[in-house]
Amino acid sequence: MSGRTWTLVAAACAVLVCMAGDAHAQRWRAGDTWTFGNRCRMTWDAPGTSFTLAQDPVISTGEGSASWSDPSTGALVLYTDGISVWNASGTSIFSGLPGNPSSMHSAVVAPVPGTPGEIYVFAHDATVSSSVAYQRFSVSGAPAAVGSTGTISLPASEGREGLLLIPHANGTDAWLLVSGATSLFVVPVTAAGVGAPQQLASGLTV
Repeated sequence: MSGRTWTLVAAACAVLVCMAGDAHAQRWRAGDTWTFGNRCRMTWDAPGTSFTLAQDPVISTGEGSASWSDPSTGALVLYTDGISVWNASGTSIFSGLPGNPSSMHSAVVAPVPGTPGEIYVFAHDATVSSSVAYQRFSVSGAPAAVGSTGTISLPASEGREGLLLIPHANGTDAWLLVSGATSLFVVPVTAAGVGAPQQLASGLTV
């Protein structure tokens, strides 16, 4: 192989190494620690290729849970079963959300658009619901609740167990999707706050 070819190969390899290193450096790590089930905790390493299992001090739920880790380091900040919210050491920092151990998606966590260092915890009940509750938290430093609990009102008994957060194409906002009996409720989450749900026919009966 000629010297020129070797030079090109070496340059290409150097670019790939730099790209890989940059990808690792840029990986968003807010979801790196999972808490679930009966005192289970799973933590991913920096590259996101392997994990370790440990015993969580408090979590005990049959179905849905959610957590938030430091986006830069992956260190656990808070987690919830949709009813209570705990800090990384398992100390309760909030309770009274309407989640349920039998709710498929008892809770989801979302960054507050335009406000670094704050997140929302959304929660709702099992089987049938008429609303979704949400609480804002500061997560820069010791996590703590901010303000009072908000409510997203749904038509009476129309809500079902599904909660899903979809990032907006603008890279800042998000859509909260709530499953319904025959509809899908789409809730905008923007810098202006949590908006009113838009009801869309799903074509399904749940």
